[in-house]
Amino acid sequence: MAARWIGTRKWGNGVGVGISALAVVLATATNLGCSKAQFPANGPDSRIDVLGTPDGARPPDDSGSTDQGPFDDTADEGTDAPATDDLADAGGDEPADEPSPIDADDAENGDGIGSDGSSPKACATVTDCPGTDSVCRTRSCSAGFCVVSYQPAGAKITDQSPGDCHGSVCDGAGNIVTVVDDNDFGVSPQQCVRKACSAGAPVTVTQAVGTPCNDNGGTDCGANGACIIDQHFFVVRVGDGVTALSNRATAVFLEEQRLDGTVVRTVALPTDANGGNRRLTDSGSATSDGALALSADSHFVTLAGYDAALGLSNVTNSDATTVNRVIGRVDAAGNVDTTTTVNNVFSGNNIRGAVTTDGTRFWVAGANLGQDGGVQTLLLGESTAASITTNLPNARALQIIGGNLYGSSGSAGFTTVFQVGNGLPTTGAPVVSFAGMPPSGANPYGFVLLDLDSTVAGLDTLYVGDDRAPTMDGGLQKWRFDGTTWKKVATLSSTGIRGLAGVVSGANVWLLAATADGLGSNRLIVYVDSGSGPPTIIPAAQVDGVKKVYRGLSLAPQ
Repeated sequence: MAARWIGTRKWGNGVGVGISALAVVLATATNLGCSKAQFPANGPDSRIDVLGTPDGARPPDDSGSTDQGPFDDTADEGTDAPATDDLADAGGDEPADEPSPIDADDAENGDGIGSDGSSPKACATVTDCPGTDSVCRTRSCSAGFCVVSYQPAGAKITDQSPGDCHGSVCDGAGNIVTVVDDNDFGVSPQQCVRKACSAGAPVTVTQAVGTPCNDNGGTDCGANGACIIDQHFFVVRVGDGVTALSNRATAVFLEEQRLDGTVVRTVALPTDANGGNRRLTDSGSATSDGALALSADSHFVTLAGYDAALGLSNVTNSDATTVNRVIGRVDAAGNVDTTTTVNNVFSGNNIRGAVTTDGTRFWVAGANLGQDGGVQTLLLGESTAASITTNLPNARALQIIGGNLYGSSGSAGFTTVFQVGNGLPTTGAPVVSFAGMPPSGANPYGFVLLDLDSTVAGLDTLYVGDDRAPTMDGGLQKWRFDGTTWKKVATLSSTGIRGLAGVVSGANVWLLAATADGLGSNRLIVYVDSGSGPPTIIPAAQVDGVKKVYRGLSLAPQ
């Protein structure tokens, strides 16, 4: 710790300046409780100043006595008064120092005495010392004299605004100054997108893909800067990005994606017949087509389309006997099977989706009147379907969950999620809507059914996509079953939803949804539902332009 006088007076024969300064500093250090081991706390650049006093006062010697100390001039024996002979009196080169009173400027700047050469200021308490205290400057009354201690230059001030890439520090002279501090980036609200500073300006840094994290129950950072789980999904994409979408037969693709929107691979459905495989195309404008389902054994995903040449106009209105409806089965390796066709039902109308237990039997959803619509079934490689539902003209998405067959519909009286018979029927079976869901007015598409509540037997939580706007009671809805009735407990999205798939990870449900936005705005969104409060929303992917659209979703096959 450095120490100096801010203006001093010499006593005696000229040695008083150095000795007296040392004595006061030592006395000051002792009275302030400082030791050699304590000095580094303020750093080697800390400073202690002794404040000026009126003429005639003088500091004690190191014994605390005012008599015969190092301030006394031994040449003036028999008197305690300061010597009057100095270097100038002895013919030296240095003129005599005369005490100067404290001027207003010195008191104002807190030093009490500055460059005017006045002697140390006596005090009884710290209130006798001029100036004010601050975090960078502290006055004290030590050994009867005023002393000021300064924090070293660069000492940080704790009371400042975090996250602005600047810091407040002491300048070593008692003042607070602002400096660039690239370590002052504050607390990052997300683990995968970190706050940082660059030359005093706030910036964000996205962590590398795969960086471990645990936000929202995730495991690693994704390419979109979100903490996600390592779960892959398949999504139906209609359109090649070249040909504008219309009611004509359009190419169909399955994209395997991560939850950050990264496309892992793309599987093209055939647009030309090849051996036993038939074409599988779909209408570019039929928003209810393109449902996707994971098989009960998790080995396949299935979808439905049309054995139509690219560009065929009004493909959904075609006759099924000449434009067969086609079931597509895709395994985990990307192998495609389109050998199963339907030529006796869904004629002049849409085929919308299909589901299978193990890839050998299919249940198919579509639209038509009477036994020609609703839910049909057939085996792998067959071309004639058998009707299961007789009173349901319109079925959309199908799922096999817990050994039972479930579906959604837009038909009046059945605008709900429903169960078809018990088990997996292959002949006529009743359609039973979920109790509590509206039988008309709603517009449900994809859905996810889960068993989350141990106090309720069986499936108790339903997420369903309704393509109406939330203001029209649509969007991504969450329903709960109390053992008797299903009740809607939340709407999780701010837009209409069609495609939907989900998985439970820890305490959270992760949902991937395809929005019902128009062409060019259709996108995938991840919703993380913890069960309490609003979900965490993570943008996943958006189709580029108006020549592609996302539809059905499912977990990737294993």
